[in-house]
Order: sequence, then C-alpha cells, then structure tokens
Amino acid sequence: MALADQLLRIGPLNIPVWLVAGAMGLAIVGILQRTIWRTHRDSWAAANDIALSGVLAGFTVWKLTPLVTRFDQIAEAPSRLLYYPGGTPGIVAGLIIGVAVGAFVHLRRGDGRARGVQVHTAIIVLGAALGFGIASIVPAGDDGQDAVPEFTWLPGYEQSIDASKPTVVTAWATWCGPCTAQMPEIERFSLDHGADVNIVTLNLTATEPSVEAVRAYLEGSGHRFPVALDSSGRVVEALGISATPTTVVFDAAGRERVRRVGAVNADWFARRVLPLRR
Repeated sequence: MALADQLLRIGPLNIPVWLVAGAMGLAIVGILQRTIWRTHRDSWAAANDIALSGVLAGFTVWKLTPLVTRFDQIAEAPSRLLYYPGGTPGIVAGLIIGVAVGAFVHLRRGDGRARGVQVHTAIIVLGAALGFGIASIVPAGDDGQDAVPEFTWLPGYEQSIDASKPTVVTAWATWCGPCTAQMPEIERFSLDHGADVNIVTLNLTATEPSVEAVRAYLEGSGHRFPVALDSSGRVVEALGISATPTTVVFDAAGRERVRRVGAVNADWFARRVLPLRR
C-alpha cells in the first residue's frame, strides 16, 4: 500500500501516515536543535522561519489548487474547497511556491549568516525526509479484506458485480460534507470507466433519516452511479470503516489493495483502480 494511502488506526481515529511522517521529521530536528546542536541559535531560528514560511505557503497553494482545477464544481458549491485535495498539480505547485517563498524569506533577511542558515535549513528538510522514511516502514495495521462483501441495492441504482473486474467501494452519507464534495468526482470516474470497474457507493443508511431521504438526495443531485444500502451497519462493520468518506479498492481477485479516508478526485480513482484491471 502506498504511503499516501496508509492509515494508523487509534481507536476511532484514522490518522494519515504522511501526517505522522511530517510530525516525526519536525520532532527529530527539534530534539537535535535542543541537544546536540544547541549552538548557533540565531541561525537555527532563521532556518526555522524559512522552513515554516515555505511549508505554510506550499500547503496554502496545494489546498487552493482546486480553485483552478475544479473551478466549476467549487463555484457551484464553495464548501467543496474545504474537502477537495490538491492532487498532483497541487503538490507540484506547492513545492515550487514553497521553495520560492523560503528562498525569498532567506534573501530578505540578509543577516550575514547565509551559509549557516542554508546548512540548517537543509538539515530541517533532511529531517523531514528521514521522518517520511521511518513512517513508511511502520505497519499501518491489518486493514485487508479477503473478499468483496454482498450488497443490498437501492432500487433503480443497482449493479451486478463482475468478478473479473476490480471493485471500488466508497462509504458515504447525505449529512457528510466531504462525501457531498466527492460525489461529482465519483460521477466523473463512473462515466469514464464504469464499464471497466465495479463502482459501489455504500450509503450508511443506518445513520440516515430514511431510505426515501437517500433517494431524494440522489434525485436532487442528479447522480446515477450504483448505490448500495447498509441499513444495519453490517457491511460497514465488515469492511472496518469508521469514518466517511472512506474508499476501499479491491482487485479482480477480491483482495483489498487500497484504502483511503477523505474526499478524493477522479484522477485518484484512476491511478489507484485502473492498474488493477486484468
């Protein structure tokens, strides 16, 4: 499972491993600054400012990238900006802007300690990379499922599961904001690749006012992808799902290959699912 898709489960919490990696990198550098490298405090302070400025700028650009890549959908429902990931374009843009902002802050300081600040900034970056390396080998827990479960379909939104195709199961609810943001992405992926993949949107019906409320939501939004109902919570429990939206990807043999908590876009679906086709 890719590092970007790994989760650490602590009780009801689903913590992305990449977030743990970043925290570990900062912790390692922070400990070293206060123990082994206690000298050159001014240079360390300057390097911390540069790194923090670059990270904040890069994260902001990554988060706002959907304003460009998904403008029509965000214009229709601005709250989607809270949930849409920046995707690969956001990562690239964030890295470029983050480095540029860090360089600008460094040049603006002009404090005569350029070499020391540069070295210490590089150490911070290497520390973050070390954190990613350590976190990538931490077991993410046994989330794998042995088989695609059986589903109860919403009448008019049924689908026959083709055992020769990979299967995508996305748990959602009408009251879930990130789920609402993700719906157009599922629709897009379904229109483009529905013939090659089993697509199942699993409604947490036990948490809904009624089945009629689920149908009204779908009819109001115009979505036509397959919808399964989990009125008892049995399927969600079997899949080990504790947050929405959660996407679980099975290969054509029925083995779980990818799990992701949070809203994702159609490009993510394509990268994770299409390679699993026979």
